[in-house]
Amino acid sequence: MVEAGRATTPELLWHKRRRREMLRAHPEIAKLFGPTAVTHALTVAAVVAHAAIALLLARVSLPWAILAAYGIGVWLSGALGSAAHEYGHRLVRGPRWLAWSMARLTTTMTWLYGSTFFYHLHMGHHRSQASTRKNEFDEFIDNEGWRAFRFLSLPATGRPTWHRAAARFMRSQWQIVHSTIMSTLVKIPIILGYVVWSRLRGRPVRPAARDAAIDSMLKLAASAGLFAAGGWNAVLYVFFSDLFLRGVLANPYFAWWISQHHMGAFFSPDEFVATGSVHGRIYNFINTNASKHCEHHDFPQIPWNRLAKLAEIAPEYYRHVPPDRTWYNVIWHYYWRTDLTYAYGYHPLRMPFGP
Repeated sequence: MVEAGRATTPELLWHKRRRREMLRAHPEIAKLFGPTAVTHALTVAAVVAHAAIALLLARVSLPWAILAAYGIGVWLSGALGSAAHEYGHRLVRGPRWLAWSMARLTTTMTWLYGSTFFYHLHMGHHRSQASTRKNEFDEFIDNEGWRAFRFLSLPATGRPTWHRAAARFMRSQWQIVHSTIMSTLVKIPIILGYVVWSRLRGRPVRPAARDAAIDSMLKLAASAGLFAAGGWNAVLYVFFSDLFLRGVLANPYFAWWISQHHMGAFFSPDEFVATGSVHGRIYNFINTNASKHCEHHDFPQIPWNRLAKLAEIAPEYYRHVPPDRTWYNVIWHYYWRTDLTYAYGYHPLRMPFGP
């Protein structure tokens, strides 16, 4: 049984081999496959709730709006990201135009570009894991192409001390804020400028760039509406929700970011298992099973609302995720274990806009 991946086993093949074995051992897993209509309800509920809370905060002071973003808004932004992810995987019932439209709806109450990325680029992440070489069976055979996410990767600085942990925390906070601003506010004029420049020069605009431009305009329109109805509190509530989603002030949602694609000795000192999960029934419920990421890479054809059942059917395949892999332990070790280099791997795919 393939319980864990070795350093010479790329993530793609590891999941592929596990998937075959799991289906042979537990054929009932196949019953979890297929689209669901629940994601449509999740999207509408999250957008309405996010907008309602933003408008209700118009009459309170800004600190209360920020506190609401930390405790509530972050989970609604996460739900919208999860919904956009599901639309990208085509795991929703209904025609394709409906999935496209609902993916655009998810972008109205967030400054992040999950809708564009998931709908156009995310499947490449599952297909290749950014490996660059293939064997005679057309299978990817190495992990070349991995890069370290700047706002998550941290170098080792010595044995754990409070001073080093505080320094690592401050460095992480700067990386997160800088990365979030660059990937949200700064990206809007770049995307719109690229589309306009392409049209002026008579060049075709790729679908991903087109949708990114549409998402940018929807974000601006929604923010203008929130500002008109609720003032700066409403707009900043949404923006701070995205900041906390990315890990500002070590929000519990940050554990999902840390664990989903870790690399090196932080999680697996003896073995290479670059796809992680986080335990916690309540935690996974409120983050729409986003932290069941190893399960998701094992079976991308299982929608979010059925994903938790996978480990219940085949628990022997998830022994590499220890019981203490909870959100608070993940975040604590991320900042405290300054003796370990933490590397978060991502796969550099072709961007939807650029030269």
